[in-house]
Amino acid sequence: MKLTPLFLTASLVLFFAPAVMMAQVNPRYWDGTGYLSITGGPASPGRDLSSTTGNGLMANNGLLADIDYNHMIAYGIGVGVNLGLDYFGMNEDIFLERTAPSTYNFTGGYLSGRLGLNLLMNLPVEILRDKFVLNFFGELNGGLRSFTIPDVDLNYDELQNKYTEVTYRSRSNVLGYAGYSAGVQFLFSNCWGINLSYSALMKSQHRIDYSVRAVDVAGVVTEDEDFLSARLDRTGIQIGFLFIIGR
Repeated sequence: MKLTPLFLTASLVLFFAPAVMMAQVNPRYWDGTGYLSITGGPASPGRDLSSTTGNGLMANNGLLADIDYNHMIAYGIGVGVNLGLDYFGMNEDIFLERTAPSTYNFTGGYLSGRLGLNLLMNLPVEILRDKFVLNFFGELNGGLRSFTIPDVDLNYDELQNKYTEVTYRSRSNVLGYAGYSAGVQFLFSNCWGINLSYSALMKSQHRIDYSVRAVDVAGVVTEDEDFLSARLDRTGIQIGFLFIIGR
């Protein structure tokens, strides 16, 4: 079954329903406080990133990591800042089937750094006062992201091909993004907690610039600029810790 925000939220609500019925919702729990969270987990590339046909980028499943600082204003509403990273490897076998080099070398993968702002809504439920709180939350975020492709070096037999060397290098790509996350936080003693959430970057079309350098059999070097157009959405699971500040 595919994990979606609705499925995750419904599962969490059903699992914790007995405890929540015996507890008390406290919408002012976070007032004037904040937290620093450090999370990471598995990530799945979207359709264009993972596609092995057409202009697909042939990305494998990868990893995500995030550092967030969020400050709560009142009644569970908060704002914050996010620093994140997404990494996906390339499906080298499919790429080599298309290009058929004599020898090759791949360095790195699809790497994207993110810097953005957060808008949060929290629903804190006190199970044991000052000892254990369940915090259900939803978060919207958006900002700027970088995106680079793997370095690829291909070598060909000079008797069978016009070019003996072909290399691909990423150019600097700065893009916008929008995303969201939703989940639950287990808070202990008003000091620290554990985060479990679903995260997604939304679909949007982007231009990814890169260079192609080729050396022909006569030793003549040519270098051209090229680009890909693709949607760079992804989904993932965030698991990690948070540290409450100011409570």
